[in-house]
Amino acid sequence: MMSGDGDGVCVCVSRGQDSLREISDIKFSPDGATLAVASHDAKVYLYDVATNFSLRATCKAHHSAVLHIDFTADSAHLHTTSRDYELLYVILSQSPAQPLAVHVCVCACACACVRLLCVV
Repeated sequence: MMSGDGDGVCVCVSRGQDSLREISDIKFSPDGATLAVASHDAKVYLYDVATNFSLRATCKAHHSAVLHIDFTADSAHLHTTSRDYELLYVILSQSPAQPLAVHVCVCACACACVRLLCVV
């Protein structure tokens, strides 16, 4: 993760190597608390900004490369799409008392399902 120092120079503030494949998308949540990283390893990595980008969760629900990610305006949900046309909705828990995230997917076959996605 890079940050500017005010003089136009970028400084590395964190280095992550959780994925061994290409990174296809990176987004900060609107509230600035979470960094989501989409990878060609079919996973989405969620990092906690407040704790120097420590890995908060790895979402492993897609079956092919994750191509695009977007947060909702309230930072409560994450939408992800993959190469095989899966569209996943991740519910991000902000409370330690509710650590489970669940997604609803609309698959290429037009079926709808609910599965456990990741612990957030």
